[in-house]
Amino acid sequence: MLLHKTVINETGIPIVWLHGFGFSGRIWQPVIKQLSARYQSIVLDLPGFGRSPSGSYMVEALTETLRQTIDHPAIWVGWSLGGLIASAFAQRYPQQVKQLITVSCNPRFVQQVDWPGVEPAQLDQFCQWARTQPAQLFKQFVRLQCLGEPEQRIKIRGLTEFIQQQPFPESTTLLDSLQWLADYDARTVWQQLSMAQLHIFGDIDPLVPSAVVDEVQHLLPQQTVVRFAQCAHQPFSANPSTFIQLIQEFMNACDDSIH
Repeated sequence: MLLHKTVINETGIPIVWLHGFGFSGRIWQPVIKQLSARYQSIVLDLPGFGRSPSGSYMVEALTETLRQTIDHPAIWVGWSLGGLIASAFAQRYPQQVKQLITVSCNPRFVQQVDWPGVEPAQLDQFCQWARTQPAQLFKQFVRLQCLGEPEQRIKIRGLTEFIQQQPFPESTTLLDSLQWLADYDARTVWQQLSMAQLHIFGDIDPLVPSAVVDEVQHLLPQQTVVRFAQCAHQPFSANPSTFIQLIQEFMNACDDSIH
């Protein structure tokens, strides 16, 4: 199975973009347009989202699907769930990932005794809504994307319209992707990866507690970890110019270190 992909610019340094839970690759459009001069953007829809067919969210099956869809080395950018999936791909196929960039991605999404995260009861509620009230799930999830940000109501309205314009995922897709959030642990993965990493967080993200940023900085002292002020779960939407500048500076620094 191949995932749906949109390629912007046939030349340039390739960047693969993975979206988060509930959305599709279209969420990246405002960002990738401004990077098209130098980079080739390959925007994927994860299984069952956007225009991709439904498919397995088992780690081995999904990473193999990604390998079949993208058969050459690239920089990988993943937002939230997409960041965890990109991490799993980088672990299995490290030669295919030049650099790893994650956005609002808690390496252990659910709270543990030794790690901050979403409370298990909240994830259980998401799963219950996915089974019985998917519209309620999306309503609450959209609200959490920009909770506490300036112009919160306008952003919620825009994200709601975005969700309504894309194909509605099946309940199985929602549950399988939520299960990935429940089970996957990227902490050791990030420590073991040899490529350069950039991890971007918002400081008022209700889905990724601010304490996670401190933990990741301690976990990865040699990697780049950045906190965006007054940003919730979508730093690339809340502050796109700073987001783009940061990514460009990171990739330029990686190029300089190679040469």
